Amino acid sequence: MKIRLLSLTLAVALILAICPTASAIDVDTVTLSGAKTLMSGKTAKLSAIINPQNASNQNLVWTSSGACASVTDKGVVTARDVDEKTSVTIRATASSGAYGEHEMTITPRAISIELTPSGSSVDLSEGFILFTAKVYPETAEQNVIWSVSNKRIATITSDGLLSLKKKGTVIVKAKVSGQESVTASARVQISRMVTDVTVKGASRLKAGKKTKLSAVLIPKIKKKNPVIWESLTPDIAKVSSSGKVTALAVEQEQTAIIKATARNNPNASGTHEIIIYP
Repeated sequence: MKIRLLSLTLAVALILAICPTASAIDVDTVTLSGAKTLMSGKTAKLSAIINPQNASNQNLVWTSSGACASVTDKGVVTARDVDEKTSVTIRATASSGAYGEHEMTITPRAISIELTPSGSSVDLSEGFILFTAKVYPETAEQNVIWSVSNKRIATITSDGLLSLKKKGTVIVKAKVSGQESVTASARVQISRMVTDVTVKGASRLKAGKKTKLSAVLIPKIKKKNPVIWESLTPDIAKVSSSGKVTALAVEQEQTAIIKATARNNPNASGTHEIIIYP
């Protein structure tokens, strides 16, 4: 029995001598990829590619170069609060000493957005309005996502260009990319703005009497009271919100001037002169 056991031991030793165990395969390179920018409070997972793929020990040790970001043993990066944009390097190191690095920029949290214009009344014929958004603090990520409340009235591009499609009211909204709770909005009234106002009516009026003027608008406006009436000579005649003129007392003929201004375009107005006589 002892002879057989000795023979078996010698046979195993001979086999091991002829076929030695395979040596460990080291990691040669580590390549990292993932997000380049990360906002404070957000997380991002980095990917690691190890070469050769059949390396014996593929465990990696992850480290961060700065306090502005931490990283787990799975490559998940968490951005911490910063006051300004801060660069950090994430490194993944193999047992062989090979490592890969990934540069990231940590940005502050956004607090608010300012839109320009903040609101607008615009003529449909203008076609477009360009909106811009400024995120505060200014060191925060400036990318915003644009949207509109009604795409049948207007649409908006990723660059903030609003295309006018029909008359109506639309709300333009911007929210910070990656921080959707920070938003700003602007109301846009789209109409066919008046370009010309002509006032018609009596040319003479006796003191104490009344007359009704009318305003002819180009283009026509269907709304009630589309103009604002004003007397430029309030000591001679006064005018109501509907265009009714009342001649005041005068000792001799004097000229009253009545003005009508389009409500949707303060640059469009017309005047009418009326001679007021005793």
